[in-house]
Amino acid sequence: MRRVTFAFVIALALVVAMPGPISAAPAYWEASFGTGLGQLDDDTDRVPFGFTFYFYGVPYDEVWINSNGNMTLNDSNTAGMSPEIPEGSYSIIAPLYGDFNPWWDGDVCYNTLGEPGSRRFVVTWHAVPEYFDEGSNTFQAVLYEDTNLIQFGYNGLTTDGINWNGDPMAVGISSGSGDWTRSASGASIQTLDNTNIFYWWNGADYVESTTFPSVAVDVDIDVKPAGNPNRINLKSKGVIPVAVLTTPNFDATTVDGTTVEFAGASPVHDQSDPLVVADHQHDVDLDGDIDYVFHFLVRETNIQAGDTEAELIGQTINGTQIVGSDSVSTVPAH
Repeated sequence: MRRVTFAFVIALALVVAMPGPISAAPAYWEASFGTGLGQLDDDTDRVPFGFTFYFYGVPYDEVWINSNGNMTLNDSNTAGMSPEIPEGSYSIIAPLYGDFNPWWDGDVCYNTLGEPGSRRFVVTWHAVPEYFDEGSNTFQAVLYEDTNLIQFGYNGLTTDGINWNGDPMAVGISSGSGDWTRSASGASIQTLDNTNIFYWWNGADYVESTTFPSVAVDVDIDVKPAGNPNRINLKSKGVIPVAVLTTPNFDATTVDGTTVEFAGASPVHDQSDPLVVADHQHDVDLDGDIDYVFHFLVRETNIQAGDTEAELIGQTINGTQIVGSDSVSTVPAH
C-alpha cells in the first residue's frame, strides 16, 4: 500500500547532516542541504521561502515540496505515476519529476541561505530511490531572491529516465496557465548528471540556459535625493549625490561600492574603506531602512545636454549585477 501524508513544517523539524555529493558536483551546487523532511512515498510538505519569490511574475512566499522530484506553488502535488511538463494547472518547478520513494532511503531537504536581499532557497532530493527501491538519485533546485533565477543541479543519477510503469520522467517548469518549458524527458535525463540548468525571467518569459546567466537586478536609485527635478549643471566642478535605495525586494547595504558607476563615473570616495562605507549608508528617504549614497564628479560623468535619464550600474557583494536609473534635467555647458 502506498503511503500519503500532508505534513506542515514545524519549528522543531530535524536538521540533518547529510553526507557529501555522491558524484562529481556540477559547476553550481549547494552542499548545505539543511532540514530533512523525512518524507514518505508520494509525500508533500508546505514550506516558507523566508522571502518573496516571483515565478512567471507572480509573487509567492511558500512552496509545496513534493517527494516526486518537484515543487508546486499553488497546491500540493503527490502524483508520480505519469509525470508531465506542463502538469495540468500546477504551477510547478521540477528538477526531476518521477516516481521517487524516500520512504525506502535518502531524504528530501530544504534550506534558506544568504543575507536578506540575496537569499537562496534550496531543495535537495538526496539519494532517493525510485518507487521499487531502485537506485539512488541526488538533485536539487535553487531559487534566488534577488534575480528570481531558478537553478537545477544533478549530482548522482542512476535513473534511466523512465518510471517503473513505462512513463517517461520530466524536467522543466510551468506556470500552470499555458506557459511552460520542458527541458528533458525520458532517456535524455541520463545526460543531465553533473550538469546545471538555469531559467531566468526576462520580463515576458523564461529563458533556459546551461551556463549561469548574467542577470541584472533592477534597483531603485534617487539622483540628488530630495531634489525635483534633478537638475545637473554640466559646468559644475562639484559632485552629484546618488542614493541606492533599500526596498522590500532589495537591501542597498549588499551593494559592493567598489563596483558602482553612475553615467560612466566612479565614486569620489574610497568605497573599499569600511569607515567610508559606514558613513555613506544611512536612511536617505526616511522610510526606516538603510540606503547607500554615492557621490560622482559632474565632469567625470558622460551626461550630455538634453539627457533626461542617467543610469547606475554595479554588483552586490555576492556578484549579482545591479542596474538603476533616474530622471535628470541638464543645464547646458557653454
